[in-house]
Amino acid sequence: MILYKKAQEGAPLSKDLLKAKEYSLTPKQEVPMSFKMPTKKTADNPEFAAMSKVLNQRNKHNPWVKRKLENSPLKIDNADGSVSSHKLMTSTGDRGETYVYPSIVEINGKLQELSPDRAWGHAVVNKTAIRFDDAKFADYYAKNGLIKH
Repeated sequence: MILYKKAQEGAPLSKDLLKAKEYSLTPKQEVPMSFKMPTKKTADNPEFAAMSKVLNQRNKHNPWVKRKLENSPLKIDNADGSVSSHKLMTSTGDRGETYVYPSIVEINGKLQELSPDRAWGHAVVNKTAIRFDDAKFADYYAKNGLIKH
């Protein structure tokens, strides 16, 4: 998993900003969470868009990122008649860190949509959440970083 290092206000995008540190969650870790599903499209942000591309490549081993990068044909049917391959959620930990992880996961070769609690538990056990120090970037990534909505 990748930890996004927050840029200082007004600092230009640099290679140092895009360097990441390893971060892992253990199944025993209990972090109080507040769940939120991204609902509105965020404004275009060229800096976040560029950082999202780097983040996607650095997390290409992550099953839900890999599924998008490899254009997997797997989809699930939504109640409104549309189909989805990904639905990303954000959660905030008690230390201000924000995590992005999917509520649609692949289990035994099929996609399943999980409740927020089950999605978080699945992300912790399988170490598939991506941690961000910048909540605005995490929100952007959940809405537009992997899939443009």
